[in-house]
Amino acid sequence: MFNKFKKESLLEKANKLFNHGDYDGALECYDQLLKIDPKHAAAWNGKGVVFSNFNRFKALKYYDKALELDPNYILALSNKGSILSEREHFDEALKYFNKALELDPDYITALISKGRVLNELKHYNESLKYFNKALELKPLKPDYIEALYNKGRTLDKLDRYDEALKYYDEALELDPDYVPAWFSKGMLLLILKRSNNALKCFNKALKLDPDSLNPNSYLY
Repeated sequence: MFNKFKKESLLEKANKLFNHGDYDGALECYDQLLKIDPKHAAAWNGKGVVFSNFNRFKALKYYDKALELDPNYILALSNKGSILSEREHFDEALKYFNKALELDPDYITALISKGRVLNELKHYNESLKYFNKALELKPLKPDYIEALYNKGRTLDKLDRYDEALKYYDEALELDPDYVPAWFSKGMLLLILKRSNNALKCFNKALKLDPDSLNPNSYLY
C-alpha cells in the first residue's frame, strides 16, 4: 500500500516538474520510481517525453521499453509515432497512430498527428478527415488551434485558398501569437499576389519568433 502511494506521488511530482521545465528534477523522480518498480510503463514513457526535448534517439528507446511492458499504452504509442514522424519515417509512424486510434478513436493527439503524417504523404483529402474529426470533438484550446491550422495547411495544398485563409484566421483569432499560422498565411497571400498583406504577416511572425522566416521552421 505504501509503495503504491509512493509511486503515484513520484509520478505526479515528475509530471509537474516536467511541465514547469525542470527536466533534471523530473528525471530524478522517474528514476526513483523505477527503482521501486522497474516495470512501471508510465515512468519509462515519462523519461521518453523528457528526452524527446534533447535526445530523440534515447527517447525512442524509453518509449520502446514502455511498450514492451504495456503494448497498449496509448501515450507511448502516440509519442513513438511522433518521434518517427519527426525523423520522416512516415509509414512506420502511421502504424503507431493507427494502433492508438484503435484503442481510442477519439484520441485527439493521434488524430491530429495522423492527419499531419497523411499530409506529408500527400494524402490530403484523407488527412482532412482526421482534422475534421478532431475539430468535431471540441478539444482543449491548444489542440483545437493546431487542428484548425493543420486543416488550413491541407486546404492550402489542395489549392482551396479561400478556405485555407479562413482556417488560418480562425486559429489566429484564438491565439494571435500562433506563429505558424502567421507564416503560412503570409506564404498563401504571396501566392494570391497580395504582397502587402503577406509582408504584414511575415513581420508579425518575425516579431514573435526571429527564426520564423526560415522556410523549414513551420512547413512540417
